[in-house]
Amino acid sequence: MVFGNFSIDLNELEIIQRKISKEVIETDRFNKKEKIGGVDVAYKKDYACACATVFKNKKFVEAKLHIERMRFPYIPGFLSFREGPVIIKAIEKLDEKPDITIFDGNGILHPRFCGIATHVGILLNIPTIGFAKKLLYGRLRAEPKKFGEYVPVIDREKVIGACLKNTEKSKPIFVSIGHRVSLKTAINIVLENSIFRVPEPVRKAHEIASGKIKKFSFRTSKFIDGLKEIN
Repeated sequence: MVFGNFSIDLNELEIIQRKISKEVIETDRFNKKEKIGGVDVAYKKDYACACATVFKNKKFVEAKLHIERMRFPYIPGFLSFREGPVIIKAIEKLDEKPDITIFDGNGILHPRFCGIATHVGILLNIPTIGFAKKLLYGRLRAEPKKFGEYVPVIDREKVIGACLKNTEKSKPIFVSIGHRVSLKTAINIVLENSIFRVPEPVRKAHEIASGKIKKFSFRTSKFIDGLKEIN
C-alpha cells in the first residue's frame, strides 16, 4: 500500500502485532485502582490531538494534550500505528500517573489480538483496558439486555472480550483486556466509571481533545508542543 510518498507493508505490521500480542498479561498486575485514566484522539484535517485524562476516586484531576500531524492513514485493524505515537506523548506528560487507563479502542478484541489498548499498554508496560462502541472482531451469540449484564465475545474457543450493558438506556459496548488487567476487572472498572455510554475518563478526554483541535491554527505551531495542563 502506498500512502503519500512512502509505502506501508501491512504484512510486516501484522507480524509486529502478533509478536506484541504474545506479551499480553491477562491477569491483574497493578497495586491499586484509585486513579483511572482515559485517552482519546480528535482530528482537524490531517492533525490529531490526543488527550490523556486522570480521574481519582471518580473525580477529574488532570489532562494533558499532544498535537501533531498524522502521516499514517486510517486502516482498520492498524489504528495503533496511526494514533499510538501521539497518545503515548500525551500519557507521558501526565503528572498524575493512572493506575489503569481506558482506551477509546480495542485491546485483545482484535484479529491479531493487538488493538491499540494492548499495543500501547505493552509498549509503556502499563495496565490498560480496551473500550469500543462497535464489534471489530469475534463472535457474539446475543446482546445483554439489563444494566450490568455482559455476554462474552468469542474467537474460536477463546474469550477475547465482553459485550457489556454499562448504562440502563444506551446500547451495549465492547470491553477487552488491554494489558495487565483481567477481563472481569476491566468490566468492573468500566461499569464503575460509566455515567453515559462512554466511560467518563474517555468521555472527558474526547471533550477536551475535540475542543482544543477546533481552536488549532495551521499557521502556528504553538499547540503542537503540547498544552501543559487543563483546569
